[in-house]
Amino acid sequence: MRTRFFLCIGMIGLTASCLRNKAEHDASGIFEATEVTVLAETSGRLAELDIKKGAKLTAGQAVGYVDSALLYLKKMQLTAAQRAMAARDEDISVYSAEMEQVNDLLAKCRIVNPVEGVVLGKYVEAMDMVATGTPLYRIADTKQLFLLAYIVSERREYLQTGKKARVYLTQNNTEKVFEGTVAWISDKAEPVQNTDKGKTSAYAVKIAVDNPDGTLKAGMRGGVDFSK
Repeated sequence: MRTRFFLCIGMIGLTASCLRNKAEHDASGIFEATEVTVLAETSGRLAELDIKKGAKLTAGQAVGYVDSALLYLKKMQLTAAQRAMAARDEDISVYSAEMEQVNDLLAKCRIVNPVEGVVLGKYVEAMDMVATGTPLYRIADTKQLFLLAYIVSERREYLQTGKKARVYLTQNNTEKVFEGTVAWISDKAEPVQNTDKGKTSAYAVKIAVDNPDGTLKAGMRGGVDFSK
């Protein structure tokens, strides 16, 4: 018989709001998305950054570039020098290291989105000057979400990372089921209010859930049953 309990969950501690396990699942919680901040990989003037807040981007999608005109000029000069040396049967390898460095910098001028997801915020605009490491924009990874739930201390010994779980999402009176995997378990218990036994303690747990069709959204509530 499963224990029914209330979990008070806040940004700090467990005091902001209470989530009840109404569906009689092992636990319930909120879906979270991993946020990635994309940084500039080189310095210069930002020639283009074609994204907007709320836009959906794919992994590997080119979204902008840092002005690379001087680098292209340098590459043309090196190429011309190599051709001239080759025509004289001279060793062109003396320029190899310099050419490799220029090509690396040219590649870093291209801004390539790293994960499939939704743009949460944009920090710079076209024509701004950026340095290596300057934050450009923030994106939420939507291919895989995490259900943040809490389990009472009595169940902690039966749970470990890598354990399979069934995750549930209820929408329009219809329950959808997803396969999940326990990705993280807090090593510190936090106080919660149990409906049957008064105050007790619980551990935060994150269950990874693949989300290929984008059904799951950050902020949605879900339930979870752990495999025995």
